[in-house]
Amino acid sequence: MAILAIVLLNGVLGFVQEGRAGRALDSLQRMSTPSARVLRDGQLTLVSSDGIVPGDIVHLEAGDFVPADGRLLESYALAVQESALTGESVAVEKRADVVLPEGTPLADRKNMAFLATTVAAGRAVLLITATGMSTELGQIATMLTHSAPEPTPLQRRLDELGKILLVACLSIVAIIFVLQLLRGELLLEVLLLAISLAVAAVPEGLPAVVTVALALGLQRMVRRNALVRKLPSVETLGSVTIICTDKTGTLTRNETTVCELLVNDVRYEITGVCYLPKGEFHPTALEGTTPAHHPAEAETTDLDFAMTVGASCNNARVVPRGDGTEAWQIIGDPTEGALVVAALKRGITVTDTDLQTLYELPFDSDRKVMSVAVRRSDGAHLLFAKGAPEMVLAKCVSERREGKAIPLSAVENSGWSRIAAWLRAPCGC
Repeated sequence: MAILAIVLLNGVLGFVQEGRAGRALDSLQRMSTPSARVLRDGQLTLVSSDGIVPGDIVHLEAGDFVPADGRLLESYALAVQESALTGESVAVEKRADVVLPEGTPLADRKNMAFLATTVAAGRAVLLITATGMSTELGQIATMLTHSAPEPTPLQRRLDELGKILLVACLSIVAIIFVLQLLRGELLLEVLLLAISLAVAAVPEGLPAVVTVALALGLQRMVRRNALVRKLPSVETLGSVTIICTDKTGTLTRNETTVCELLVNDVRYEITGVCYLPKGEFHPTALEGTTPAHHPAEAETTDLDFAMTVGASCNNARVVPRGDGTEAWQIIGDPTEGALVVAALKRGITVTDTDLQTLYELPFDSDRKVMSVAVRRSDGAHLLFAKGAPEMVLAKCVSERREGKAIPLSAVENSGWSRIAAWLRAPCGC
C-alpha cells in the first residue's frame, strides 16, 4: 500500500502540474499567434494566421510575418528575410513577375514567400498555396519529430543511480540468501526474507521525492512569473548560471499614438490613447513666436492638409474590433495606423472619390520615404510623401504656409531639422 501510494503521488503531482502549465502555455500561444490581412468577401480582414487556408489572398507589408507558403501575385520593392529557412542573413529580393522551372531550389524561388519569414521591405499580395505541416517549415518540423528526445542531466543521473542501487541491492540480497541457507534455514523463509530485503532496499520513493522537489521549485518560479511546462526543465534551469539576451525587458501594447504635431509655428497636442478615433487638438505657439491659442483659419487649413497627406500616404485601416466594446484595431502597420487615427480625430477620412491613388513607392531602408501619386477629384495630380525628416527635407524647395508655397531657405531647412530632432524626444505618452 505504501509503494502504491508513492507511485500514485508521483503520477498525480506530475499530471496536475504539467496540465496546469500546459493550459497556461496554450493561452499564451493563442495570445501570441500573429495575424494577417486577408481578402475575404472583397474586404481586407484581420485574420489569425491559424485560420488561413490555401487559396486565401494575403496582403503583406514591411515588418509583416508571412503566415503560410504562397505565390506572389503582386510585389513592390519586396525583400524577405528567409534566414529561418535558408540561413541567409541578407534579405532576399522577391518579384511576382518571375516564372521559374519546376524543381527550382528553395533559396532561388524568387516568386514565392514562405512561412516563418518576415517582410524586410516593400509590400506584396500573396496567394496561399500551403499551410501547416504542408509548408516548407512544416516539412522540417516533420523531420524533427522523428528524432528521440534527449534526456535531461537529472534523468541521466537518476538512471545511473538506479542501476548502481539495483546491482548493489541484488548482490547483498544474494549474499544474505546464501548465508541463510548455509545456516540451515528453511528455503521458503529465506526466500521471503530475500524478497522483503530487496523491496526495502530498492528506493521506490526516490522518484516521488524528486518529483516533489521539482514541483516545489516550480512553484517558487511561478511566484516569480516564470512558467515551466515540464518538471525536469526546472532542474535544467537550475543548472543555468548566465542568460544572454538582447531584449530590453519592456512590454508594450503595440499601439502607437500620435501625441504631438507641428504645423508652421503651432504645436498641437493631440489627446486620446490607443486606436479609438476620439481626441482633441490643443494648439500652443512655439517658443519665440506669437501665441496661437486660436490659430487662424488658414493655419487650420494647413493642419487639415497635413492630416490628409498622412492618411493618404498610407496603407493602414482602422476598424472597430467587433467584440462588443469601443475598442478599435489597426489593419496594417501600427505607425501608419496612428496617422490614420490622428486624421479621424480631426474628422478627416480619405476615400477613392476624394483622392485616387495612381502609383506608390513603398518605404524602404535606403530611400527612407514613402511616396504616393494621387489624383484629386478636381483632376489635379499631387505627390504625397512621408518619411525620415532629413530625407524629406533634402527634397523640399518650399513649405506650405497659410495655403501658399513659401520658398524654403537653407537656414529654414536647418531649423526644421532641429525641430524634428526636438519632436523625436520622449513626450511622456
